[in-house]
Amino acid sequence: MDPPQFSGRQSTAEAVLPSRLLPRISFRSLFALTTVCAVVTAVVSAAGHGGAYATAGAIAIAFVFGCFAIFALCFLLSWSVAMFPRAIGAALMVVGVHLAFTRFVGVTLRDWAFLQSTAVIVCFELLGLYLVVFPTGRERPDDANSPFADGQLPPQIFAPRDPTE
Repeated sequence: MDPPQFSGRQSTAEAVLPSRLLPRISFRSLFALTTVCAVVTAVVSAAGHGGAYATAGAIAIAFVFGCFAIFALCFLLSWSVAMFPRAIGAALMVVGVHLAFTRFVGVTLRDWAFLQSTAVIVCFELLGLYLVVFPTGRERPDDANSPFADGQLPPQIFAPRDPTE
């Protein structure tokens, strides 16, 4: 049986193209995020009123978020050294000179006084010098070794299949 045909104006809808700039967020993920935030807020609120289990839960949540923040900072540090080795090396040398100068002048850093020790200052200077002299990280593209250098496609690993098969 054919669907009924309606007379009058016909509407045509254009196909929705996926956006490449904005992430696709579904209502299901927003509801899940709202639920998680509500549970975290309830646990922290109960911990503020003296609940023992809620306090333990709040500490566990803070621990997870703290680990995430520390891992993100470690990744940022390693990424920045890999992407900008000379700039990071120069910055480390400047920090080492600054710490040596504050030690020479007699400025104390209170809780951060260990940064003014000789070993830490020498480490800053040596790491900075190493990164300036021997930069690590991404290599510059070498046009001679590029498979596209002679204007041809690189060799194929598998032969192309016949589309009629």
